[in-house]
Amino acid sequence: MTENAVALAYDGTDGQRVVVRFVGVMSVLLGAPNDETLNAHPLYSRGLQPYEFAEVENSPWIAALEKANRVHPHHSPGLFADLRHFILPFHDSTFECVARSVEVSVGSDDSLATAARMIDSDTP
Repeated sequence: MTENAVALAYDGTDGQRVVVRFVGVMSVLLGAPNDETLNAHPLYSRGLQPYEFAEVENSPWIAALEKANRVHPHHSPGLFADLRHFILPFHDSTFECVARSVEVSVGSDDSLATAARMIDSDTP
């Protein structure tokens, strides 16, 4: 993780390594709920499912970030226009990220080395 990018590496189906890189990161959350309590997540009623990578349209989190930023003397709502809200519900936790872009790599490469290369990459 850097101030502008986050990469997650995990084992996917069929033993494949999955690396997900988020660029232009505004905010990150990791923790509850787990897969057994995902129905308590505020976005569950909008279709959030365990183990499914999702993007939230009309994100209330992005709206809240924009609203909170209004106290900044140079605030511009346009700075939030291209932000995207992603969710990855895992077995023991849920990862959420507001970022400008995402890329996913799947393969048999060492996931930690791939994640390190992706974080250090200069290209989004």
